[in-house]
Amino acid sequence: MQFVDQWFPLVVNIREGTFDQRELAALSAGYDRYFQRAQPFALLCVADVTAEPPEAVVRLRLAEWLNQPRVRRDTKEHCVGNATVVARDWERHALTALQWLWIPVVPHEGVARVSEGIDFCVDRLVERRVDLPQSPELFRANVYRGLASLKLAGLDDAKLFGSNPPPRRVLRRRSGATPGRFETMADRDGCIVIGWLVPGVLWAKFAGHLNETVCVAYASRLSEILKPTSGVRFFVDSSEMQSCDWAARNVALCALLENAGHLSQVVTSEWADELNPTSRQTMAMFGSSVQVLPDRLEFNTTLCEAAPQAHEILASSRLALDYSVPSET
Repeated sequence: MQFVDQWFPLVVNIREGTFDQRELAALSAGYDRYFQRAQPFALLCVADVTAEPPEAVVRLRLAEWLNQPRVRRDTKEHCVGNATVVARDWERHALTALQWLWIPVVPHEGVARVSEGIDFCVDRLVERRVDLPQSPELFRANVYRGLASLKLAGLDDAKLFGSNPPPRRVLRRRSGATPGRFETMADRDGCIVIGWLVPGVLWAKFAGHLNETVCVAYASRLSEILKPTSGVRFFVDSSEMQSCDWAARNVALCALLENAGHLSQVVTSEWADELNPTSRQTMAMFGSSVQVLPDRLEFNTTLCEAAPQAHEILASSRLALDYSVPSET
């Protein structure tokens, strides 16, 4: 395990041979070194062609370390994004297995080629306005030439490109599209409506009584909407939610955790059945990027600061949100 930082603020982590407890300790020490530096950086994880699959117990230990509150906090504070090159089948399977146990707190991308990983990291640095030693394109080419001299899995065909990077690919991550179009997931008792107000500002409304079925549909759709995005501000209006099943509440909170890497801010209004201690602890994992506003006026003000035409857009959509509890007959 080695860390290469000659291109800082892009740090390259190279895994070699067998990934065991000793390598995990080296990984932890490497991360701590850049956390202590207290400067923003992007991390590119690559593997030497000699690298072997990590055993299940090591993946578990890695997930435990990544999920430590200190590591999550420092990663969120200092790392702007992380790309992992998964050029071989076993690498893709290992990353999938890891992600069952670990939810990234910053934008993370699994890519097939080293050049794609460099693109992702440079894009994240540019998005966060981190100073680079040269223009993004020259910087990208410089990093690629340096890595092309190593024996790494996922390098592009040297016969085609030599030490030069392949043509730049279009950035796939974006801040959202199709403003003003909303989708509804509902049953006879309650509903969730979700859609973009403006690019980069996602809005959702919870109304009536929510059960697990509706929230599972919402969680699935939220993941689909956010998958190609980063840096999204998400506003959740819960002021008209009357009640919520325990299972439904857990699904909704887990949906936020699973998509945390795509969100820069979550603002939610307080609902009648206020957050229980477990829910508050879950929300606290987001740190200062989550605001729970008990005052409706404050919520609306914050929403209009992010999307000045929010109320006009919502009014013109003619959303039906009248979910009063049916009376017994």
